[in-house]
Order: sequence, then structure tokens, then C-alpha cells
Amino acid sequence: MYVQGKGVPKSVDEALHWLQKAADQEHGEAQNLLGSLYSDERGILRNYNMAAYWYKKSAANGSPSGQCSLGTVFAEGLGVKKDIETARFWWEKAAERGDSLAQSKLGCLYHEGQGVARNYEAAAHYFRLAAVQGNMFAQYALGCMQSKGTGIPEDQALAAAWIEKAAEGGYVDAQYMIGRGFCLGIGVLQDFVSAHMWLNLAAAKGHKAAAELRDTIETLKMTGEQIAFAQRLAKEKMATREM
Repeated sequence: MYVQGKGVPKSVDEALHWLQKAADQEHGEAQNLLGSLYSDERGILRNYNMAAYWYKKSAANGSPSGQCSLGTVFAEGLGVKKDIETARFWWEKAAERGDSLAQSKLGCLYHEGQGVARNYEAAAHYFRLAAVQGNMFAQYALGCMQSKGTGIPEDQALAAAWIEKAAEGGYVDAQYMIGRGFCLGIGVLQDFVSAHMWLNLAAAKGHKAAAELRDTIETLKMTGEQIAFAQRLAKEKMATREM
């Protein structure tokens, strides 16, 4: 509450005080949040050794988010010696308890073959677990794998559906990819208005390829009325959520 300033003035000191009290009483989620204060690169409290200490406590107390966080510091070597095998151990613990971030990280681990044999089937499995919980990166990654038939059967329509879910959540690469899909008719019916809307949303976040493709279809494929309509749709989406 004090960390994010929800309903109260934002205060790192107050957050630290109350989290410390809860953490000292072995509250796993509080221990994880305390660790995150110490690991925040933008924070004045940055201390990776302390972050790792609290993540270990949180993980030992059974917090899935703490287990995921501990896996991450081992994967990156922050406050502990880098150890991908230990990172995988803790991510698996968290993933078994339904932590979508840990599931997504395991998907990346198996997709890239980092410290494990590359296994696209396992990557797709973990991405799907995270995707159904709304993890935008996992939705995008699963859609890309489905589009290429990597580890799972190729299905352009299903791929587009997953990518559009990530785009709806605001994931910029997904907004570009689904915009490109509508432009080319990949997995969806060709629709330059929808293409322009998604490309415009991605371009607003600085995605250069999206801006270039948007400008191209404006010039070659769309009427003035279609462009105006697409722009209105993009503004409506930005008004209803942070896109």
C-alpha cells in the first residue's frame, strides 16, 4: 500500500516499517515484498544481498512469489552466486503452485536452452500454463510458437488469438504482430482498419516497425475515412485502458 501509494501517501520508509514487522513474523508475502524493495534498481534501498536474504526466507515459508523471486536472483546472480539449476528448482516450486511469472520464466528457460536441454514442448507447456492466467509475455510467446509450429502444431488462427490477447493487455510486440497479421491476413481476415489501430497503438509506444507499416498501409491501402475510423478506435482503446 505504502510502496505504491494506494489510498495513502507513497512512502518507502512507511512501507519498510510495516513490511519489516510482518516479515519478522514470518509472513512469506511480506518477506517477498521486502526483498523487492531491496532489489529495486530505482530504489534508494538497493541491496542485493538483503534482497536475496528475504527472498530465501519467503521461499522457505512457501510463498510462490518468493520462490519465483529467489529463482530470479539465482538466474541473474544478484546477491548470490549465479546458478541456473537452482533458479530452475525454485521456479518449478513456484510454478507447481500456480505462479504465472515462474511458469513464464520456465518457458523461456526451455525455449532458449539456458542451463537445460532445449525443449520446445516443455516451453510451450509452461507458456500455456502462464498464458491462461493472463501473463501477456506468455500469451505472446505461445502465439509465436503456435504460428511457427514450434513444439506444438501450427495453427495460425489460434496463434493470432493468443497474440491478440497479449495485445489487448498492452504488450507492445503483440500489438505490432497482430497489426501485421491483420495487414497480411495471417490467422485472421485481412482488415486494414484493425491493422492500423493495433499498429498505431504500438507506434505510440515507440515501436518503429509498427509506425513504418502503419504509414505504408495508410498510403497504399486505406481511404481517409478508414484512417480516421482506425485512429478513433485506437483512441478509444487508449482511453479505456493503458494500452
